Amino acid sequence: MGARLRKARQAARITQAQAAQALSVSRPTLIAIEKGTRRAKPDEINSLADYYGTSVNSLSAREFPQLDLSVKFRSVGEHSADASRAVALLNKLASAMIALERLLGVESGWTALPGPVVAGGSIRQQAEDAALAARHALGIGATPVMDIFSLLEREAGYRIFVRQISSRLAGVFGYDPVVGRCILANADDPRAKQSMTAACAFGHFLANREAGGVIASGRDASTIEERFAKEFSHAFLMPGSSIRRSFHELVESNRAFTKGHLTYMARSFHVSTEA
Repeated sequence: MGARLRKARQAARITQAQAAQALSVSRPTLIAIEKGTRRAKPDEINSLADYYGTSVNSLSAREFPQLDLSVKFRSVGEHSADASRAVALLNKLASAMIALERLLGVESGWTALPGPVVAGGSIRQQAEDAALAARHALGIGATPVMDIFSLLEREAGYRIFVRQISSRLAGVFGYDPVVGRCILANADDPRAKQSMTAACAFGHFLANREAGGVIASGRDASTIEERFAKEFSHAFLMPGSSIRRSFHELVESNRAFTKGHLTYMARSFHVSTEA
C-alpha cells in the first residue's frame, strides 16, 4: 500500500510535503507510510486517495497494477497542469488495460525495434533513414500507413488510447517496464492529426526506448529529440520515394498538379493537407 500511495502521489504531481500537510502529519511520517515502515490507517488512505484524485478500490485491488509512466515535462511551460492530468489519465488507462488482460489470461509482449543509427548528416536525413528502417522492420515497405494505431499495437506491442484531453495538447506518451510503451492521443483532434501524434511518439521511442513526454499542439520543436521525432513522423507517414512517385504520376496523367491532387494525395497517405 505504501508503494501504491507513493506512485499515486507522483502521478498526481504532488510533493511529499504537500501530501503530509493535507494529511496533517509530518513529512517523515508520510515517508514512513510510503516506505511501508508505518502502516497507513484506513482514514489516511481515504484522505490520500481523495487528495491524489484516485480511489481506494484502485489502490487496493490486487489485479490493478500501479504504473509509473516515465513522462518528462520538458518544455511544456504553461501546459504543465494539463500535462499532469493527461499523464494521470494515461496511467489509469494503461493500468486498466493490464488488469483486463490478466483477468482474461492474455499474455502481452512487444517487439524490440531497432533504434536509429546516429551518423553524420542533418537531423532530417537521420530521421528519414530511421523511418525507412522502421518501415522495413514492420514489414510495410513504402506503402501508405492506413492505421498507425493498429500497426504499432499489432507489430510493436504499443498501447494506444484516444481520449479527450486539453486542446493545448496533441498527446502524451510514456514507458513503464510492466506495460511497455504507451501513447494517449487527443480524441478531439482529427484522425490525421492523431496519426501524426502517434508517429511523433513512435519517433521518440525509437530514439530512446524508455522515452516519455508531452506533444503540445501548435508548438514548434525546440530540442534535438523533438526535431528528430517531428521529422521522423513526416518521413514515416509520407516516405519521400512514395510522395515523389505519386506526384509524378499525377503530373504525367494530367499535365499539371492541382489543389485537388494535393487533397487526393493527403487522403491517400492518411495525413492532413497541411502535412
